[in-house]
Amino acid sequence: METAGGKAGKAGPDKARVRSIAKTQSKRDVGGKMGKKPDGEEKLRKSPIDTSMFKDIKNKERRQEAVGKAYYERKRERTKVRRAKQEAEKRGETVERGVTNTIESMREEDETLLPPDDEEVQGEDNMDEFESYFDDSRTPKIMITTKVSPSAKVFDFLKEWTVVVPNVFITRARRIH
Repeated sequence: METAGGKAGKAGPDKARVRSIAKTQSKRDVGGKMGKKPDGEEKLRKSPIDTSMFKDIKNKERRQEAVGKAYYERKRERTKVRRAKQEAEKRGETVERGVTNTIESMREEDETLLPPDDEEVQGEDNMDEFESYFDDSRTPKIMITTKVSPSAKVFDFLKEWTVVVPNVFITRARRIH
């Protein structure tokens, strides 16, 4: 039996078959690397080329070679499509661009969230008991406690801390009998 490669026997798939497989894979993968399960939910593809199409090739090396050829053929097809889009964009034509799926763009609107300019939210902010600290009309008091027997390094650190931060009060923890 003579194949496209000119060898007798099962020498491997011919180039036309590899190209057709790569093209069908490219058409199937237009939406990205996501595939769809039969019941409609999405799943990630493990491999860009569906290797189940090469199950009839029993020789592992030839099967891997055929999968590799199909992969690079598909890659060439996608490169041609990408370059054609780039050339069309350079000519001034409008080219449809895909939308990147980010966490923010895929987020569903939550009706329980209030907009920041809501009157009710602003009223609650005005009634906040800590508002005077945030608008700098009142200086907060900070109390730092140490352990029962702090080291000299801790005291050195606390001295520096009192210089840097205003209104700091340091209390040493006492033993409870």
